[in-house]
Amino acid sequence: MLIVGPALPAVPVGRRDWRLDNAEAARPVTSQSQNEPEGFPRVKLIRQQEKAFSKRIPYAVLFTRTSAALKPLTLRHIQDQLVKHGVRAFETQIHERDAYPALFSFGGTLSSLNPAEVRNIEAAVINARAFAGELVAMLREVAQNTTQTAQVA
Repeated sequence: MLIVGPALPAVPVGRRDWRLDNAEAARPVTSQSQNEPEGFPRVKLIRQQEKAFSKRIPYAVLFTRTSAALKPLTLRHIQDQLVKHGVRAFETQIHERDAYPALFSFGGTLSSLNPAEVRNIEAAVINARAFAGELVAMLREVAQNTTQTAQVA
């Protein structure tokens, strides 16, 4: 999972049901202990900064390394808790695909990977394009809201 926002680099929160603790070391979290997204230190930090500066900081949670075929109960629980606490999350998830780590091994882009060496590249391309489209739409929404807010002030 990643928390993405303009004031922050993409911050890894971990694999599927992991989070960062205060020392920013990833450790597993059980569904019983992960009942409040406010426990995510980065979400808490963003909300504290919003209060301190009386300014909204746009951000969203991105789930990464998820299964394209299965949606575990733990993931559904975390998503429900995010919604319950007003934390925005991307609809698109970056699924676990051989093509993504292959980029680090072979270099290049998803489209330039060799299908003989890496399987199911097309699914990774479709997944990445879906995420990119959603990200661009969110950025446009933020830009439009910022422009409207500036015009009102």
